[in-house]
Amino acid sequence: MAQAEKLLREVLAATPKNLSAQNILALTRLKEGDLPAAKGEYLRSLALDPGQFRVYGMLGTIDLLSKDLDAAEKEYTAGWRSRPASWRR
Repeated sequence: MAQAEKLLREVLAATPKNLSAQNILALTRLKEGDLPAAKGEYLRSLALDPGQFRVYGMLGTIDLLSKDLDAAEKEYTAGWRSRPASWRR
C-alpha cells in the first residue's frame, strides 16, 4: 500500500484537483485501517466537489466503523440529498 500511496501523492502533486486520485487515496487509507486519515482524504475530496454523493456514503461507513451512529446518519442523509436528480423518483 505504501507504493500506491506514494504514486497517488505524486499524481495529486501534479493534478491537485484529481478527484479519482483523491478518492483512491482515501480508500487506500481506509483499507490500511487508518480511519482518521481516510476521513480526512474524503473530506478533502468533498471540498473539491461537494456533489459526490458516494463520498458521503464512504464517510458514513467510516463513522459506522468508528461506532459514531449519529455522524453516520448525518453523512448518509447528506449523500441521499445530494444524489443526482435522475435517481430521484
